[in-house]
This record gives sequence, structure tokens and C-alpha cells, in this order.
Amino acid sequence: MDKQAANKKKIQDTAKQLFLTQGYTKVTMDDIALQLGMSKKTLYKHFKGKYELLSKVIEEFKRKTGDGVNKILNDTELEYATKLKTMLKFIAVELSDISPVLIEDLQRNVPELWREINAYKKEAAFNRFSRLIEEGVKKGHINPEINQPLVVALYASGISNLINAEFYSSMPEEMVEQIPSSPSEIFDHMINIIYEGILTEETKKCLHSS
Repeated sequence: MDKQAANKKKIQDTAKQLFLTQGYTKVTMDDIALQLGMSKKTLYKHFKGKYELLSKVIEEFKRKTGDGVNKILNDTELEYATKLKTMLKFIAVELSDISPVLIEDLQRNVPELWREINAYKKEAAFNRFSRLIEEGVKKGHINPEINQPLVVALYASGISNLINAEFYSSMPEEMVEQIPSSPSEIFDHMINIIYEGILTEETKKCLHSS
């Protein structure tokens, strides 16, 4: 990677972190320059403004998520149950990276980019997850009596709510204290619960013995 490419990546990574913690609207090019310890003039040599930076951050998110999903789906060495669990965990962790503060800001102030993210989530994540569920039903790994769209909806809802502090404010404190704090551990438990409900007994045995 040459110096110019390295500088662009550093700027983009710094902008991403600021967007995730503060939202898009509140972050300025001055903030990004200050965080990097460089002049705003240098920033504008690489990017036209923060809208372009946000677009690049979203583009990188789409690329990373798409590549990860394809790698899992195309791995012929993975047993079906392991493939499904790996994909569920990967999608959940990737989507949880989009913080609630940034989501709310995008919905209100940059709706065109929010629609782009949502369209991509449907195709790269939930539609492919749905197709994998269908494949599992056809191959006898998943109980054919389960409501497939409801499984996807419950999974999507879990991703949205289980990392949202506001969601927990409506729950009893003693219950919240028993929920893991890390997104990775939360999704492990959530996925295991989904598994217990949708997999056939034979596939569960294969999963637990592997």
C-alpha cells in the first residue's frame, strides 16, 4: 500500500469511529482533522467532504459483509449446521457494528444512504439467510413445520434490540444483570436458542458431537 492509499485508509477509519460514536451530523471535517493531527486541507486532498467519507465507510461495510457471507456459503468443508451457525454469528456481529446513534442519525438526516444499507442488508444478509433456511428444510436439517419468515424476523429483531441500551431500560434490572455484556456472547446465546427451535434432532446431535 503506497503512502496516499495508507493516508486515505487512515482518514476513513478515523471518520468511521467518529461516526459510530457521535453519529454523522455532529461530526465535522475539523473533528476528523483534529483526531488525526493533520490539517483540514490535507483531508480535502483525499475526500470532497464528510458525505463522501460516509459513503466510503458504507461501501467498505458492504464489501466486507458480502465477502464474509460468500466465504461461509462457499465453504464446502462445513457441515450444514456449522455453516448456518457461522453465518448467523458473522451477520449478527457485522450488523451490530452499526451503532444505534449512527442508525438514528442516518434515518433522520441521510435517508438515501440508510435506504442503501437496508437494501444491502436484505440481499446480503437476510435473503441469503432465508435461502439457507430453505436449503436446510429441503435437506432434512431443519424442522419443516417452523415458520421460516418468522425465524428470520426474530433473528433480525434480536440483532437490532440486544445491543440497544434503551431496549434494556424496559426490563427488570435483575433480569438485565443476567444478560451477557459483549455482543459476541449475546449472539452466541441467541443463535443457540434459535437452533434448539429449528433444527431436527438428528442435526442437533451432529452439531453437538462436532
